[in-house]
Amino acid sequence: VSSGGTDTLYASATIPEDFTRGTITAEVSVENLEESDRANNLVSESYGGTDLELKVRANSIHRTGCVDVNVRNNGSIAAKNAVISIKNEVGDVIAKQTVSEILSSVSEKVSIPVSETYSRPKEKITIYAEVVSDDELNDYDNADFTEIEEYIDEAGDSSKFVFGDADGNGKVEAGDATYILQKALVSTFELPLQKKTNDWMRYADVDGNGKIEAGDATFVLQKALVSTFELPVEKLK
Repeated sequence: VSSGGTDTLYASATIPEDFTRGTITAEVSVENLEESDRANNLVSESYGGTDLELKVRANSIHRTGCVDVNVRNNGSIAAKNAVISIKNEVGDVIAKQTVSEILSSVSEKVSIPVSETYSRPKEKITIYAEVVSDDELNDYDNADFTEIEEYIDEAGDSSKFVFGDADGNGKVEAGDATYILQKALVSTFELPLQKKTNDWMRYADVDGNGKIEAGDATFVLQKALVSTFELPVEKLK
């Protein structure tokens, strides 16, 4: 095959009548092939069975107490009794839930409750999720993990926050201005501070006009560059 050219190869195989599940793999071998290119020479296709892909998120876990898991069945038949397990950092199962059926090419979103040890941790932690099915064939993408930020009780620890501190680390930095600008441009964007306190607007709206705007980001950047700069809301205190 010349450089930049293509060619088509045909191969046939007889599939037994009782064959219901499996993976068909085709590979082209080329001598002196660079390691980085070898993956391009291997293709596979599932024949029957299920292929579950999982994504796990914990963006709202402080508020809901639930881990959100999205499971997609990329296989050719429905997945029966898919079990989603949530594990801690040492591999212990802390919660699980069964989905009776996930049809082929369909995604299912599942919210799984976990204890406050994990939904409101005292320090940042990592949790893992895995999904398996009675009919699962391929499991290359059936696991995922996410981090859960430290939970701060706004009633007891509000003193940890300062005006302009959009990430809740107790300091005003250039990154806070970036977060606030993102919030101003996309209202659905969630500031890191929103995961730590429901009183986030008080600290992010630094001009005190009741809205998050680009001007707030400008003020915060000034504060980050010159610590003695006084934010509008600080003048109102």
